Amino acid sequence: MNKLLLFLSFVFLFSCERKPPYHYVIKNESGVDIVFIPYENDQPIVAKKVMLKNNRFIDKRFIASAGHERLTMDEVLFDHYNEATHIEIVFNNQKKVLYEGCHIDFQNCLNNPRSIFYYKFNDDYNSIYTVTAEDYQNAVDCNGNCY
Repeated sequence: MNKLLLFLSFVFLFSCERKPPYHYVIKNESGVDIVFIPYENDQPIVAKKVMLKNNRFIDKRFIASAGHERLTMDEVLFDHYNEATHIEIVFNNQKKVLYEGCHIDFQNCLNNPRSIFYYKFNDDYNSIYTVTAEDYQNAVDCNGNCY
């Protein structure tokens, strides 16, 4: 009986599908330093801001546990904080762009491939989002300091 239990335990352990770790990268190739600021209920949560120097990147790996498939970019940026309704990218404290979360307006999210919430820059296990010089050029001028 013990041998049968041991055998069944091995069968169960080796039959479990082992997934590779998820790999998330957020790159800053905008030409200036940037800051990511989460919004909750249309209010910026500046205390949770994340700075990213020009030509640097954020690199995180995540091994999925049971029932948790993958992270969203707001969870990657803000250490598992997933209450963000928007994410603002501030360029050198002079220009900014605000992206709305997909759970707010899914269609708008699908129509904006530059949104940090846009899902198509992801594949099964690797997600790479790059903030570009074009993003900086297209951002709204703050007419002075943004913050």
